[in-house]
Amino acid sequence: MPKVSICIPAYENAEGIQKLLRSIEEQTYTDFEVIVSDDSRTGAVEQAVRAEAARLTVRYFRHDAPHGAAANWNACLDAAQGDYVKIMHDDDRFTFPDSLASFVRLLDEHPEADLAFSGSRQEVWGRRPEKRGRGGRRGHGAESGSEHSAREISGLEQGTDTECGAEETLRVYDRAADGAYIRDLRQDWWLPYAVNQIGAPSAVIVRRSAVRFDEQLTWIVDAEYYLHLLSGNPHFAATERPLVTIAEHEGQLTSKVSGDAQINCREYAAVFTRYHLADDARAVRALADVWARFHAPASSLPDGTGLSAEAWKAAYREAAERERRAAGKRRADTRRYLLGRAVAPFRRAADRAADRLEPVRRALIGLSTALFWAALLLELMEVIVDKSNYTEPFISQVFRLTFVLFFCRVLTTKYDRKELRWLLPALLLGVLSWRFSGRNELLRFTVFVAACRDINKRTILKVMFWVTTLGCAVLALLSVTGVYGILKLTDDFGHGMETRWCFGLGHPNACHCMAAMLCILALYLWQNRFRWYHYLWFALFNAVLYSRTKSNTGFAILGFALLLSALLHYSRRFREGAFPYVCAEVLFALALVFSVSAAVFGVSDPLFARLDGPLTGRISALYDTIFHEGTLYTWTLLGARRNQYYFDMGWVRVVYWYGVIPATIIFALIFAFLRQIRRNRDSAAVMMMTCFIIYTVVEAHLVSVFLARNYALVVFAAYLPLLCGSDRTVPATGGKV
Repeated sequence: MPKVSICIPAYENAEGIQKLLRSIEEQTYTDFEVIVSDDSRTGAVEQAVRAEAARLTVRYFRHDAPHGAAANWNACLDAAQGDYVKIMHDDDRFTFPDSLASFVRLLDEHPEADLAFSGSRQEVWGRRPEKRGRGGRRGHGAESGSEHSAREISGLEQGTDTECGAEETLRVYDRAADGAYIRDLRQDWWLPYAVNQIGAPSAVIVRRSAVRFDEQLTWIVDAEYYLHLLSGNPHFAATERPLVTIAEHEGQLTSKVSGDAQINCREYAAVFTRYHLADDARAVRALADVWARFHAPASSLPDGTGLSAEAWKAAYREAAERERRAAGKRRADTRRYLLGRAVAPFRRAADRAADRLEPVRRALIGLSTALFWAALLLELMEVIVDKSNYTEPFISQVFRLTFVLFFCRVLTTKYDRKELRWLLPALLLGVLSWRFSGRNELLRFTVFVAACRDINKRTILKVMFWVTTLGCAVLALLSVTGVYGILKLTDDFGHGMETRWCFGLGHPNACHCMAAMLCILALYLWQNRFRWYHYLWFALFNAVLYSRTKSNTGFAILGFALLLSALLHYSRRFREGAFPYVCAEVLFALALVFSVSAAVFGVSDPLFARLDGPLTGRISALYDTIFHEGTLYTWTLLGARRNQYYFDMGWVRVVYWYGVIPATIIFALIFAFLRQIRRNRDSAAVMMMTCFIIYTVVEAHLVSVFLARNYALVVFAAYLPLLCGSDRTVPATGGKV
C-alpha cells in the first residue's frame, strides 16, 4: 500500500494536468499513488494523462456524467488507499522537488494531527479573482473585515502570458497564515469559518478518514471540510514554506458562486448552525458580514442558528456600517482608478520628458546643492543683520535672490508622485497668498522645504545653529567693546525707568528670546548626548542672562524647554509613552482657541482682561491701533494687502497676515506633523514643537519674513515623506534616544 494518495479532481484542464503530473514526477518522495478523477465532458484530460503514462503510473477514471466539484473531490477520496491523502487541483502544482516530502514530514512529526497545511505561491494572471470555478478552489470572502488576513511573504513579480492573444500581467507572491492566526486556530478550531487562512485544498494534506466534502455546499465547501476535521481533532501542523503553486486566472471566475446572495447566505447560515457557532464573536461577525455584503434583510436569517434577536441585530448593524465604509472606499478607489486612466497619457509624457532631462538634472545637481547652501547662508545673514542696529536697505532683493537659488535646487531635485501631490498644491497656495495678501512668505517657505529634499536635515540645522550663534556672538562682542551696537538700554519697560542689557541684539527681550531659540535647537540636536551638568550649565546661563535682560518670556520658555528635555531624556517611560505627544497636540489646539478668542473678544472679556497683565499688554495691543489690527474685524479669507502690521501673538498673526483659509491649512498641517511625531515617538521633535507652540502664543519670532528663524521648517521637511505617504524613509534629524 502506498503511504500517500495524490488525488487530482480534474475538469477540462489538460494543460494544467500536464504541469501538475510533471511536478509530481520531480518529487524526491516516491511512496505515493496518483489518482485522477475526471469530471470532464471531453477527452482532453484523458489524453494528457496518457501522454504522461510512460513516466508516471496514474489510476485514471472518468465519470459517465459530470458529478460537480465537491462530488468529484469525494470520488478521489473514496478511491484513495494511502495513509495520507493529498488533494491537488488540476491548475496547481508542487513548487519544489521536496514539497511532497515536506508535507509527509509534517504529519510524521506530528502524529497527533490529522491535518497539515503549508504556504502557497500564488500566480495571478490579470486581475486577482474573487470567485472560483468548479475546478475547485476559492478563498471565501469571510475574512474581509477580520483582524486576520493571510500575509504576503515575498515581493511581487511581473510577467507576460506569451500563449494568449493579448498580454496579461502576472503577479507572483508567496502567501502564508500569519502567526496570530496559527495561535488563534490552536485555541479555536472553528476559526476557518470566519477566516480561511489555511488556503485551498492543494495546500493541505490529511490522514485518510471518513470525513468527506459536503456536496450540498459550493462556496465554503473547503472551509467546512477543515471545520469537520478540526472539530474531531483540533491538532494540526503548519509551515510557511510555499510547498504548492496555485494558479489563478480569469477562466476560474464563476459569478454563480461568489456573487450569488442566495448561495452565500444559505451556506454560511447552514455551516454556522451545524457547528453551533453562536457563542463565537468572530463567527457571528463573519455571518453578519455576509448578510451585509449582499444587503440581505436581517429578518431573513433562518431559525435555529442559536442567536438571540438582540445579538443578531447588533451584529448586523455593525456589519452594515462596515460594509457602508467598504463600499465608500471601493467607490473612491474606482474614482482614483478612472482619474488615473484619464491622466495616464499626460503622466507618460511627463515621464518621457523627465527621462530625457535626467542627464541634465544629474549634471546640475551638484551646482544646485551649492546654491542651496549659499541661499541658506544669505538667509542666516539676514537674521543676524535684523538683530543688529543696522537697517538692511536691500532685504527684499536678498529674499528674491534666495528664493531663486532655492527654486534652482527644486528644479534639479527628483520627487516621487506622492511628494508632487503635496508640492504642487502648496506652491499654488503660496502663489494665491502672494496674489491676495501681497506676502510671499508661504511661497518662500514651501520652496525652502522642497529644496531640503535629499539634503541631510541634521546638517542643515547644525549650520543654522553655528552660523546664528557665531553671528550673535560677534554682535555681542562688538557691543561689549563699544565698536558697534548698543550694549544696554535705559527705558520704561513697564515698571518705571530701568536699565536692561541687549548685547547688541536690539532689545533685551529679543536678545533673551534668540538665546532661548538657539538653546532649544541645541537640545533638539544633541539631547541624547546631554548629561546632568549640561542641563545645569544651560540653567545657569538662563538665570545669568535673565538677571541682565529681565525677559520673562525668554527665561520661561528656555526653563520649560530644559525641564521637558530632561524628562524626556532621563525617563524612558515618559519618552516612550503617549502622554507628552498627546499633550503637544492638545496644547496646540488650546493655543489656537486662546489666540482666536483673544482676537475676537479682546480685553472686554474679564478673563482676557486678567490675562493681559501677565502677557504685558499683548491682547490690548491688538485694539490700540487705529484699525484694531489683528482682531476679527481685520481678518479675510485669503489675506489682504493692507494687513501689514507687526504685533506679537504669532498664531493671531498667521490668520491676520495670510487669511483664514491658508491659516486653516497651515494649522491642519501642523496637527498632521504632530501626529507623525507621536507615531515615531520622536522625543526631541516633540520637545521643540511643544516649546514653539507655547512660545508662539505670546511672541511672533517664528511668524516672520525670516525663514532661517524657523527651525521647525527643517524638521517638517524631514517628516514630509510620511505626511505625503511616500515610500522614502524619514532620516533621523534630532536627538532621538
